Amino acid sequence: MCIDHQLDSSAAPEPQPRRCSSVVQATGQPCEAAPLTGSDRCWQHSENVDVAERRHLARVAGGMRKSKALKAALAHALPPADLATAQGIRAMLQSTADAVRAGQISPSVANALSQLASVSLRLVELTLDVQELELTRQVIQDEPRPVGGRDVIR
Repeated sequence: MCIDHQLDSSAAPEPQPRRCSSVVQATGQPCEAAPLTGSDRCWQHSENVDVAERRHLARVAGGMRKSKALKAALAHALPPADLATAQGIRAMLQSTADAVRAGQISPSVANALSQLASVSLRLVELTLDVQELELTRQVIQDEPRPVGGRDVIR
């Protein structure tokens, strides 16, 4: 015995979920997000001033979280640096190079640290130059003068 199954034509098809009416600029495809209540646009594409302000504040908050996370990762990846000595600067540069190779910090962060190291090294050099000049001055002042009060030109 053969039974024919007929579709009940009185049953309505399931409604499709509403979608945002905007197009994603990066892909040119329709946005697949659900629109906000009472709007034909989603959170990202809404032109409502209040929604745009909340969206901006959310982006700022996200950027702050990311910045804090990057600072924490940098502090974890690199030990505190002694920038007052050439040895400390050398150790910081070595730690920085190791952290870049390990993928713990970006090359741009390493570049900024390298610039700080260069300035610090120059300050160390200037400090040594000043110390050398001070020692030279003391040696000249401490040299015995010839008898008779006249300086000899050498």
